[in-house]
Amino acid sequence: MQIKEGSLLFDFNDDVTAIKFDEQPFYRNKFNVLKGARGVDILAYNRECFMILEVKDFRGYEIENRKRVTATSSVSKGKGCTEEPLDLELALKVRETLACMLAAALDDNEEDISPFFKPIIDKARGRSNISLKVLLFVEGDIPRFPLYSRNMIDSIKKKMRWLNARVFVENIDTHKAQHFFEPSRVKQN
Repeated sequence: MQIKEGSLLFDFNDDVTAIKFDEQPFYRNKFNVLKGARGVDILAYNRECFMILEVKDFRGYEIENRKRVTATSSVSKGKGCTEEPLDLELALKVRETLACMLAAALDDNEEDISPFFKPIIDKARGRSNISLKVLLFVEGDIPRFPLYSRNMIDSIKKKMRWLNARVFVENIDTHKAQHFFEPSRVKQN
């Protein structure tokens, strides 16, 4: 299964079930009508892992997003930075995504998002050892990416203490194979 997000393509292993979460009808037509509602880009799972994936492709837009990419919410937005820092954005998107998943599971007519809630609830009830991962996938010319990713991971973990999940920040060059997908850049015509 392949999911395209902007100019990036995520090719998932055959045993993985994945959806482009923020394009699902339940999210768009019911949940997203709430002011401030937001959701992550991709949900994916197999028998061993449930992944919440947010994709940011800043390639070609690094200058406009410099403060947003490098700042954490512990640092003020500052002059020229109109959007919230990525660590805070991700934490809020994960929270809202999980709330939407619960609402979808309670809706008898919803069939796209609700199956993704079962692995989470099974883990919560002790019926599954599935691991929960949150992955921020950031593309662009970000200086000293390994240091950047460590700092961003620490900041995200502080904001998501309420969720028992492993946090990763990666790009195409640092992607780990155990995440059951291969990322690539789609060639633009």
